[in-house]
Amino acid sequence: MKYKFCFFVNLILAVLFVSGCCPYSFLKRLDNLEPNEAIAIAKINILDEGKDVSEGSHVFFNTWDSHGVAKYQYVVERDGYIFARLPVGTNGISCITQRNGYLTHNINKGELTWQLKGGGVINYLGDININWNGKVSSSDKMRGFLRTSSLLGTLLISQPEHGQISVTVESNVKEATEAFRRKFPDCKTDITPVLIDVKPGTPDTDNKP
Repeated sequence: MKYKFCFFVNLILAVLFVSGCCPYSFLKRLDNLEPNEAIAIAKINILDEGKDVSEGSHVFFNTWDSHGVAKYQYVVERDGYIFARLPVGTNGISCITQRNGYLTHNINKGELTWQLKGGGVINYLGDININWNGKVSSSDKMRGFLRTSSLLGTLLISQPEHGQISVTVESNVKEATEAFRRKFPDCKTDITPVLIDVKPGTPDTDNKP
């Protein structure tokens, strides 16, 4: 009974962390950028064996530090878009975790990258279409939940990937502009396409949790 009680206490604490303390989960302001940062917008379409699981999924950008924490992470919003604040220069997607926390796919270094422009540019990364095929066991579901609910939702516990994904990128500037205007109606800056480059990457231990 004691162990069950401790488990549920830890579970409640983890949920509180995820619901209230995830840094940079949603971009809310454009006026607090650092000199070396820029804004990026992308539409994320994730299909898991034909089912749309885009909304609420987490996208982790760039590498992890020595503690296994992603430098930047954002949640796919209701309309399928991610609005992110990222460093100027070379960026990449490191990991994608579905909102249920059960399935994670680590991206090798160099597979999904782009050059982010500064100077007030609103960078449009494209419509990123992800087709995800994979199965997961009950034990892996619990490990996946613990991974996404630990340390403000960004700590990734090392474990095998689940399934395979294929990625394509399309450009729909008009729709992306409309989405950006809905999110930030006071900003009149046009968006600039800097589409993600999809190519086989080089496995790199620095880019893994």
